[in-house]
Amino acid sequence: MSCFVIVGKMNKRVRKYIGIIVAILMYYAVHEGAHFICAVFLGVFKQINIMGIGVQISDNKSRAYI
Repeated sequence: MSCFVIVGKMNKRVRKYIGIIVAILMYYAVHEGAHFICAVFLGVFKQINIMGIGVQISDNKSRAYI
């Protein structure tokens, strides 16, 4: 409940930027999650790389066409 009280007292501009950042993070999670699910389903998943700006799903492309 205290979380909602803090959000209620925030400046409108701060809430706007937090909303944009949360939306970008959610999009990124869903997008990379879709890559992960497809790679696992196709049996080509290799690893998850955590890079400076984000996450990348690596696959074993030699198995993708077998």
